[in-house]
Amino acid sequence: MKHHASGKRPEACRRKGCHILSRKRIVILGAGYAGLCAALALDRLPAVRKHAEILLVDRHPYHLLKTELHAVAAGLLAPSRAALPLNLLVKRRGVDTLCAEVTAVHAADGFLEAGGEHVPFDALVAAPGGVVNYYNIPGMEANAQTVTELDPALRVRNRVRELARRARAGQGSNIVVVGAGAEGVEVAAYLMDRFVQEVLPESARPRITLVEGAGLILPGGRYTRSIRRRAQRRMERAGIRIFLNTRVREAQPERLVVLEREPLPYDLLIWAGGMLAEPLAAEQLRAKPGPGRRIAVQDTLNMEQYKNIFVLGDACLFPYGAKSKPLPMAAQYAVQQAETAAHNVAALVVGRGRMRPFTPALRGEFVSIGNREAVGWAGPVEMLGSDAQVLKQAILAKHLATIGVNPIEWFAGQGPFARRKS
Repeated sequence: MKHHASGKRPEACRRKGCHILSRKRIVILGAGYAGLCAALALDRLPAVRKHAEILLVDRHPYHLLKTELHAVAAGLLAPSRAALPLNLLVKRRGVDTLCAEVTAVHAADGFLEAGGEHVPFDALVAAPGGVVNYYNIPGMEANAQTVTELDPALRVRNRVRELARRARAGQGSNIVVVGAGAEGVEVAAYLMDRFVQEVLPESARPRITLVEGAGLILPGGRYTRSIRRRAQRRMERAGIRIFLNTRVREAQPERLVVLEREPLPYDLLIWAGGMLAEPLAAEQLRAKPGPGRRIAVQDTLNMEQYKNIFVLGDACLFPYGAKSKPLPMAAQYAVQQAETAAHNVAALVVGRGRMRPFTPALRGEFVSIGNREAVGWAGPVEMLGSDAQVLKQAILAKHLATIGVNPIEWFAGQGPFARRKS
């Protein structure tokens, strides 16, 4: 990964008039869906390439396909296909990278601190992502695993491998997944697919239980009650127990205490109950956090008090619709915000065009129920089954193509992004 020398800004000499023009610097904090797409969208603008430099800062040297981590955790996808190296993604592009932890943002003074360096900026795109929200449930953080980042997903993957070995030796086990939103449904279903592929007798497979406090699965989605129930029946026929209207009181070592039934024993506990915005954004930008610790922005995605700071993705609190509900934390909206933010940053920094408001497009959503089926909606059409899974994979393919990855090679496990051992 390329590291940017701190402090000094490169100078560009324009021979006509014999004077020096300073290049502007655009810094992007976070290489997730919003951050990476914003960097690449800025790089596609000729005026930005001519008059500004783009620096992408992230603590990790890769872009993480978080929508695929459930498959990594289940052992059905190589980790190298979910963690795409940034140096390959920005190769031959006008984007520099810095792999470092951002420890402070001095918004009023126009610089941030990362890896011991002072990094000045003329515009900052803050897309730091989110962190797990445990809702202060006693013992949950200490005893549960998550699948929201690569390292935790790999810990789940290793534990699943151990439970599969135990099953082959005739030893039973229990896996409990808390939260039946999109993440919990996908994790539970992919885990069951993994054990089915082990060709174990049904009686020897680890028992998978999905626990949800609401009365239906996928409580946050825009699905009808009918299709939620159909999706639930598909999962139950696959052997997944689903306990609805079941509130968690405490996570103890090897057992989950709930209010509505006897404690649930577990050998692996996975928390899929929700996310908060990364605290760095609100703390360092001195903004009053809103719901989910997210930062309110103007319709042009920049902050009211700092016009040159744009907030995207999970950290962005953007109201939409007649009821002004916060835009969901979802990859599709992060990518859409990136395009608008790139245009507006260019307008602000290099004076090309006028800033325009962000208008989210609610095109649909899809949730995998194992690696062969999905549930989803697109416009007025709801679907459940293999067709929905094909559309879900098409959405992934579009994102891969946008960031410069050959979708055909990626799905085939070939090419430069799949050569490392899993």
